[in-house]
Amino acid sequence: MLIKQYYYAVLQARDIVEVSQSSLERAQKELENAEIAFEVGTVAKTDVLSAQMGVANAQAQLTADKNDYQLAVIDLNSAIGLPLDTPLELTTKVEYKAPEVVDLAKTIEEAKKTRLDVASAEAAKLVAEKQYEIDKKYTSTGTFTTKLAALDITSAELEIENTYNEVVSDITKAYLNVQAADDTVKYMNAAVEQAQENFRLTSLRYQVGMATMLDVLDASVQLADMQAKQVKALYSFDLAKLSLETAKLAPLSM
Repeated sequence: MLIKQYYYAVLQARDIVEVSQSSLERAQKELENAEIAFEVGTVAKTDVLSAQMGVANAQAQLTADKNDYQLAVIDLNSAIGLPLDTPLELTTKVEYKAPEVVDLAKTIEEAKKTRLDVASAEAAKLVAEKQYEIDKKYTSTGTFTTKLAALDITSAELEIENTYNEVVSDITKAYLNVQAADDTVKYMNAAVEQAQENFRLTSLRYQVGMATMLDVLDASVQLADMQAKQVKALYSFDLAKLSLETAKLAPLSM
């Protein structure tokens, strides 16, 4: 699970770099438009200066995001035992897939049969019961040894009950996290569409003198922000689904 998280962190950082690159390209395009408009006298010099500031900010963000990507690569290389400077060529592209319909109660009962901690707790009870039978066979029932063996059985039963409760908690939390993450992805998809349309309309208004360059830059930054959040939401969603699958086999706290 941990290596998968590092792997996803690299993919997420890579996709955010792509978002920042697109943002820089938009800023450079707006600077070109501002310079042309200034040359023909339709905008003031301040528009060019504002556009230059937009390019500088976009470049700074791209640099920061590239650095985050390199740090994510270092973490992944370290986790899998590769030299830290090993370059990675990752072709995986995470795409949204709606979660399967989950019967929560059924999933919980199935997990009780597949979880490693449940198997361990149940095995401990069998050992305690076997020891109790051996003690009864060779000693009197009321002796300290048999009483202690009986307590071991009770303790093992309590441990099984606690483990069952952990299964219910882990599966339920993981299930709810998947649902919440799915809703977030849908919300961010809609938010990106709105930000794209806002940027398009703001650019058109700027061309006819009804918006300033700062309005355009703000719309572009908002679009980049929504796109970055969309990327993070998508990877959080996939990790949430992975956590649910993991919870069927082992405690999430491991």
